[in-house]
Amino acid sequence: MGFTTVGLALGASAANAAYVGAAAYGVAATAVGTAVTATGQIQAGKSQSEWNDYNAAVSRQNAIAAQQSAEYDAGRTREAGEKLKSRQRVLYAKSGVSLEGTPTDVMLGTAEDIEMDAMAIIRRGLIGGQQYQSQANLSEMQGSAAQTASYYGAGSSLLTGIGDIAEMKSGVYRKPVYTADR
Repeated sequence: MGFTTVGLALGASAANAAYVGAAAYGVAATAVGTAVTATGQIQAGKSQSEWNDYNAAVSRQNAIAAQQSAEYDAGRTREAGEKLKSRQRVLYAKSGVSLEGTPTDVMLGTAEDIEMDAMAIIRRGLIGGQQYQSQANLSEMQGSAAQTASYYGAGSSLLTGIGDIAEMKSGVYRKPVYTADR
């Protein structure tokens, strides 16, 4: 359908039909472009939000893994410590040393060192887990912010498009009508 046909269908005079038809196409193109832009902005925000939710879930899994790994490593440290304490007892017994006084103090010191090492491992796991948890929270906030920003962007695009359409339509009616007399 040509510009003139559209202009005549909209009730324009024959002299102005092509101009009015072209303006109608311009209004339609602006409306479609505005809708596509707004939809694209919302979809981009949704996609970013979903990506950030995924990253948050991965970070939460990493937090759990860090804590479980620390607990496992602490258990292994304690097991190794028990073996060390057993060797100490055996060696003291073989050498004929009584397990009173200094040997007992040494074995207690060994037990304390082993437990301190195990607790340090657990603490590192907790700190690592907290860091991953913080990253998860940040990812969720970023996703939420991206989605909110997409709504504002889409709203802005819609308002700009409506303004452009209004300006285009008002321009059509202000255009002087040329007749064959002029």
